[in-house]
Amino acid sequence: MSDCSGRSQLRQRQSVSKMRNQADSTLFFNALTDEGMFDKLESLLLEYRERVYTPTDTLSMFLSQALNADRSCQSAVRFCQSAVNEWFMSRQGAGLSQVSTNTGAYCRARKRLPIEVIKGLGRHSGKQLTERLPAQWKWKGRDVMMVDGTTLSMPNTEQNQSVYPQPNTQQPGVGFPLCRLVGLLNLSGGAVIDVAFGPCEGKGSSEQGLLRKLLDNL
Repeated sequence: MSDCSGRSQLRQRQSVSKMRNQADSTLFFNALTDEGMFDKLESLLLEYRERVYTPTDTLSMFLSQALNADRSCQSAVRFCQSAVNEWFMSRQGAGLSQVSTNTGAYCRARKRLPIEVIKGLGRHSGKQLTERLPAQWKWKGRDVMMVDGTTLSMPNTEQNQSVYPQPNTQQPGVGFPLCRLVGLLNLSGGAVIDVAFGPCEGKGSSEQGLLRKLLDNL
């Protein structure tokens, strides 16, 4: 790798890191409510009660929270409080009614987020990013797709254990449910086109099995 190419990649990584560190819930709220995303968001949301934490507010805060580099439980609680405080201040600045800064209501609102809304928005944003790619970024004018897989450790609840049982290498009662995730990505721009997930054991649970669910995208 040439020094010029190495410096270019370093600048790109630094730029992405800077954007991640500066991303807050206001940035995500503006992205979710812009012309390209708002109609899709509205079409995915079912009827919901008018609450202080609307689905759009909650998802904006959740996306900001997910970018926190520290994954410890203590940091998650601290960042959750930070997100609520930030949102509280933004409401004050907009002249809206004051609300409690207790994180309990936000955590309950986060649990109510429909998974299909998050999946639908992910697919929609991936499609939009791909459509906006400069032609010179593509390989001979074509979109090149890449597949990658990983596993996620989940909270040890009865509901999670019933759908995503823990591996048989773990002792019952002392392990965690594992979810296998396979993503289809556009290599030219890095956009996630679609994702499939399921348990780590059983028929169709391999990465190849999950990939078959994504073939309609090709």
